Order: sequence, then structure tokens, then C-alpha cells
Amino acid sequence: MNNYYNPYNRIHFYYSYLNSSHSDFYIEYTEDSIGYSINDLSRISNIPKEIVRQDIYLIFLWQDQNIYSDTESLPYIYFDQYIDNPTEEQFISGELDHYLLVLNTIAAYEIPVTFEEQKALELLKKDLEQPAHLHFPSITKLYRVKDSYRFHHNPHIINHLNQINDAINYQQVIKITYLSPKPKRKADYLYFSFLPVKIAYDSTDNLYYVLSIGKKNSDIRSYRIDRIIHLEPVNGISDYSPDLSFLMQIAPNVWGCNFSAVSDPKNLFHVKVRFFNVANVFNKVRKELSCRTNGQLYEKDGFLYYEDDVYGIDKFRSWIFSYGRAAIVLEPEVLRTQIITSLKDRL
Repeated sequence: MNNYYNPYNRIHFYYSYLNSSHSDFYIEYTEDSIGYSINDLSRISNIPKEIVRQDIYLIFLWQDQNIYSDTESLPYIYFDQYIDNPTEEQFISGELDHYLLVLNTIAAYEIPVTFEEQKALELLKKDLEQPAHLHFPSITKLYRVKDSYRFHHNPHIINHLNQINDAINYQQVIKITYLSPKPKRKADYLYFSFLPVKIAYDSTDNLYYVLSIGKKNSDIRSYRIDRIIHLEPVNGISDYSPDLSFLMQIAPNVWGCNFSAVSDPKNLFHVKVRFFNVANVFNKVRKELSCRTNGQLYEKDGFLYYEDDVYGIDKFRSWIFSYGRAAIVLEPEVLRTQIITSLKDRL
């Protein structure tokens, strides 16, 4: 939901929080030191715990491989309590989940965000070797807008992302002036006040959304951040604490940030798609579905299959179209018929 499908973004998050001097955000601490545990990092970021475990293990592995290189004097993550050569099994099993992680900040640095996933750790090493006068961004400056025709280093979007992130952290209601999706006039504005609970990212259309929850857990409302004309926080802390369990449960099933669809069970479709092993399709599918943790992705008889329950069938259909003949929809029948009809119309 927060664009953490990219491992380099996740690494950026871990180092940012561990490097932070904002003690108000620390959850676990001892008498002698302050830090974050794997439990904390997972809870704060909503990154699944098993992914955080694997990421931290890889960081430790990378550090061990480079400890005798010229990077040894650079920032180094370690456990507050001495653990002799923690193993992969200890990380993956959850044995180390509650131990505090601490960052030895011998040198100040900054890690820029990149979307080249396969170069994540290599770029991390390169960035850590930058001059020591660089400073790490504050914890509210974690968002970067993906380069595209729509947003290119857009300060308006980044500013709103940071304001909303602060409001979520401090549980503040915000007031927004919102451009209507269906304006009756050239400029048709709507006005909303709500408690933001999450920032969601639609990687297909490169759009950020802010989410709020109504009186019912299924009453989830989403607002496109590029449509927000003006935003300001309301003074004071909200007494309302929404239950996020339902939102986090169904989030991987929502396509195109169409969270409003979850209020009606009729909008839930079971999908089954077969992919052919042509070009780099299998790897592309696995990469794009890495955040769809509620679905099933498996190989059978030389094909790759994806099964899931989906809210936002229109966005899912657009995604399937991007694979052309390499993808065949098996279920639901209504989607299969729509795609066949659309293809026939194009002939």
C-alpha cells in the first residue's frame, strides 16, 4: 500500500527510521538505548513481518560481506543485545523479532530512492560511500513521486504526501478542498474533513490516494492526492481510533485503489488467469503480483496460474490487457466474455 513492493524503498525506510532522532516514534527501548525491533518496523510500515525478517537478514549478510572493505566505517545496523552470528533460520523463524535494532551512525548520509529493484543492495553500498556532509531526510520525507508524464518531481504532490503522513502519525483530522471527478463546471470543488489512516499507491496509473474509514469498517473512502487543491490539519488529536484490521486484510485484493467497492460483496470477483511462458512473462507477473499476498501464484503443466479474489475488476481487466496473448482469463466468465468481445472489436 505504501509502495514498499520495491525492496530498495523498504531498505530506505529501515535506515530512515533507525537513523531518526525522533524518540517519540520509538516503540521499544531499554534503559541504555533506543531502537526498533522487527516487530516495530513491520507494525509501523505495514510491511508483512516475514518480508521485514528477510530484508534485515539480507542487510546483515551484506554487512558481513563488506565488513573488511572500505565501507566498514559507515553506518552499520546491529542488535542492541549481543547475538553471535545470527543465522537465517533465527531471522525467518521469528526468534529475533523482539530484539532492538540500532544504527551506528558514524557517518551521516542520504539514500535516494530508485525503482531499479535488482540493484538495491549495490546502490545502497554506492550511496553509503557518498561524502559525510550529506544528511538523511527526516522521517516525514519518505515519499518520492515516480517519474512519469503526470508527475515529475511535483512539489505539490510531495508536500501533500508529507502533510498527510504527519496527520496519520499524530492522528489529526485534515480538511481538504477537492476537485470533483465529474465537474459540472470548469472548476467544481468539494470539501471534506476526515481522519486519514493510510496512504495507498496505484502503481498501474502512478496515482497516490489517502484513505479514511467511516463508521463501518467496510466504509473505506479514497481521495486522489493529485485532486487535492488545498489541505490543512485541524488542531488537536482525534479521539476516534478506527479499526484498521479489515482494511489491511482486504488491501491486497483491491486493484486500482478502488476501496469503495469493498462495501458491496457483489463487487468481489474470483479470478483465475493462465500465463504462457513467453519472453519474460513469468518473471514480470511474479514481480507485479509480489504485493498481492492473498492470492495464489503457481506453476502447472508449463503454465503460470494466478488465482485471487478481486475488488476493482475494471482495473484488473486493464492489467490483463497489458499481457496480450500471453494471458488467458479462465474465471470469472463475465470478465472472460468482456475481454473476448473487446479483442474482437479491435480486429
